[in-house]
Amino acid sequence: MGPNSPQQQQQPNNNSHPISMWEANKDRLGTMYQMISEPPRLLSNAAGKPSCCIFRVPQSLVEINGKSYNPHIVSIGPYHRGEPRLKMIEEHKWKYLGSLLARTEPKGLTLKDYLKALEPLEQKARECYSENINLSTDEFLEMLVLDGCFIIELFRKFGLLVRWKNRLDFGSGGDVGMHLLDLLRSSVIPPGHEEPRSSNTIPTHTIHCVSKLRRAGIKFNPGKDESFLVIKFKRGVIEMPPITIDDFMSSFLLNCVAYEQCHKSSSKHITTYATLLDCLVNTYKDVEYLSDRNIIENCFGNDGEVARFINNLGKDVAFDMDRCYLAKLFNDVHDYYGNSWHVQWASFKYTYFDTPWSFISAFAALILLILTLMQTFYTVLSYYHI
Repeated sequence: MGPNSPQQQQQPNNNSHPISMWEANKDRLGTMYQMISEPPRLLSNAAGKPSCCIFRVPQSLVEINGKSYNPHIVSIGPYHRGEPRLKMIEEHKWKYLGSLLARTEPKGLTLKDYLKALEPLEQKARECYSENINLSTDEFLEMLVLDGCFIIELFRKFGLLVRWKNRLDFGSGGDVGMHLLDLLRSSVIPPGHEEPRSSNTIPTHTIHCVSKLRRAGIKFNPGKDESFLVIKFKRGVIEMPPITIDDFMSSFLLNCVAYEQCHKSSSKHITTYATLLDCLVNTYKDVEYLSDRNIIENCFGNDGEVARFINNLGKDVAFDMDRCYLAKLFNDVHDYYGNSWHVQWASFKYTYFDTPWSFISAFAALILLILTLMQTFYTVLSYYHI
């Protein structure tokens, strides 16, 4: 019987297995659909919408900067409301509210008027938060009046409203910020420095630290613009307006970066500036040089502490470098640094003319070389005359 006989072909294959089809658990499917249809318990219904603009700081940033985001003196809004360590300042809020009412009640504006004015805005205010706020209408309106009047009275006492009079268009219907932090953030963003709407065709490069840029011949000068965000690069010189690094500025920068990371519709001006500082500062020596150039005024700690703060400020942040307002500056500095002629000429000047003593040594060596050549010349000349 041949190898391909019909009897052998009809024998069953003992190695074959039945194919089983997996089916989803019906109870699990029902639970999943129920979770989809249920409203969120922690997140507010406005989470992810443009109206949502007040968030808790992402855990990734909290792990880097610790308690820097927690209020140390006063809290505004519901997130830290009622914390025992902030109870004393809550009493100050009521005093400030009383001070404001003492001026407005004789003019016919009472506490009841403030509550009635804010009641139609309750839902809109709640939608600003990424989480559900477990406060009743009365409690929520009380918080808005108390915190809002405290801010107004605080600014009035310290003259901040007068200081911002020409910088912020209050009451004209213009864009004055989503909230207090965004209001402050908007006040430092200079006009004419908007982010490009489309990405550059050339990928944006990061730049080196101050020490390396100096060895490539790049200099740093203090700029004259009012906003520290206005940074220029021209003919090998980076101009940066002075910035004072102190407790207020450190808190302001940290919270602005966190806000820009959470709010998709927000520009990334402060994040871009933080990334630039993170690129420029590698060690305390970079901070020391920027301080010597009157670009950084250090009221924060020693140079090492400022360097650590700057490096943490720019850590684990995400944004599109190709669409940032400093994209052209990043590329221009990168191209200048990559020019070998600039590097060689700067290295020569750094080696021989960085200090007076190195200049004197180089000058003495040049004189010695000239004298040696003259001696050789006259020796050869006298030989041929003989």
